[in-house]
Amino acid sequence: MFASALVCLCVAGSFVATDVIEIPVTNRRPSRIMQNLMPEGVVWSSIPQGVTAKADDAKGVIVAEGPAKGLEELRERVAHFDITPETISVRIEVDSDYDSEDFAVIGELRHYSSFTLSENQTGVHLSLVSRINGDGTITFGMGYGLAGEDSSLFTIRVKVGTALVLAPSVEGIKEESGKVYFWLGEKLAGAPIVTITVLEVK
Repeated sequence: MFASALVCLCVAGSFVATDVIEIPVTNRRPSRIMQNLMPEGVVWSSIPQGVTAKADDAKGVIVAEGPAKGLEELRERVAHFDITPETISVRIEVDSDYDSEDFAVIGELRHYSSFTLSENQTGVHLSLVSRINGDGTITFGMGYGLAGEDSSLFTIRVKVGTALVLAPSVEGIKEESGKVYFWLGEKLAGAPIVTITVLEVK
C-alpha cells in the first residue's frame, strides 16, 4: 500500500498544468516573428522549454500552449520582435543624356527590405537591399545595369543625408560636397547616372 501511494505521489508531482493562449501581433506577420524565434538552419530556439507555438497569419496571432511561466516568457519575446520596422526615406534620380530623359522617385525602404526599379525608356534596372546601421549610416547592397544585360553588384555604406551617385566612368569611389561618387566602370559606359539620396531614417 505504501508503494502504491508513493507512485501516485511521484506521478502527481510530475504533472504540470498547461494553458493555451493567443498572443496578438500588431506590427508584423506572426509567421515572420516565428522565424525570428526559431531561425532555420540553427539548433537553438527562443521558444521557452515546454512551450509549443504556431503562427496564425489570418488571425494575426501566435497560438501557444504550455505552462504559465513559459507562456509569459514567450509573450515578452514576441513583444521584442513585434515592432514597427525602421524605414529609410530615399530619393532616386535617373539622368540619361543619351535618352534626353530624367525622372525622380521618392519612396521608403524598410530595414533589410529589397526594392527594384526598372524603367523602359532609359533601360535602367536597379535593385537595392538596405540595412540601417546604428551609427547614422546605411549599407546598400546593389545591383545596377541596363535591361537585357547582367547587373554590376556591389556594397557601399553612406551617411544619412548623403547622395550616392552611380556614374558610368572609370572605376573608383570619390567623395566631395556631400556626395559619394561610385564609378561603375567601362562596362556601363553610356548608362544613365543614378543618384540615391538618403533623406532620413524614421
